[in-house]
Amino acid sequence: MPASNFVLDGSLSRIAGTTRLTICSALPADFAAIAGVSLGDVVSTTADFPISSVGNDRVITQAQKQVTPTANGTVTYWAYDDGSQLLYTNPTASKVVQLGITETLSSITLTNENFVVV
Repeated sequence: MPASNFVLDGSLSRIAGTTRLTICSALPADFAAIAGVSLGDVVSTTADFPISSVGNDRVITQAQKQVTPTANGTVTYWAYDDGSQLLYTNPTASKVVQLGITETLSSITLTNENFVVV
């Protein structure tokens, strides 16, 4: 029996609690490691992550955001945190960024299938 939307929404709701989206040069292992791989970040609110239904799936769509890099480098991951915990990481196509030149991050959609309930 698949998990209920209530259970699956719990995971999505945690991501919707993101307060910062960080563009990263590598996968951060945990919250503390974000600082070592950060190329810049932007503040997020729950309004940036609405939860909805698409067919049988529950989805969360991150709104398009702009971020001004604080370092030169190649973005390979986005990290989502709530100020004390790393909530989620998302690999992204490699993109070279330059210090001070604003980048527009495209919107992304996560489904409840991105999470495994065991």
